[in-house]
Parts: sequence; C-alpha cells; structure tokens
Amino acid sequence: MQTLTAYDAMRQFYANCLQHTLAATGQQATQNGLTEDTLSNLLTEAEEKISKGAFKTEEL
Repeated sequence: MQTLTAYDAMRQFYANCLQHTLAATGQQATQNGLTEDTLSNLLTEAEEKISKGAFKTEEL
C-alpha cells in the first residue's frame, strides 16, 4: 500500500506528464495550422453528431 506522500508524488508526476503532453500536442496542432476557430467548428460538429446519435462517444 502506498503512503499518502508517495501517492501525492505519483499524482503530481502524472499530472506533470499530462500537462507537458497537452502543451506539446497543442503546439504541434498550431504548427499544422489548427486555429481556435477550426477547433471550435470541429468540436461543434462532433457534439451535433453525438446529439443526433450518429456515433457513440467511444468512436470519437
């Protein structure tokens, strides 16, 4: 069993990894031409398809 300190350190480590992964992914998307407007349109389109039952969330 993990101690609370060890668990918190592990949580911090994985949160930090996720933060760096998200930053790198965002930077790559920007370099590939993704803009905030394009992202907004893609998310809106996906939400519309989900609400209409076009596909399951797991398929996203």
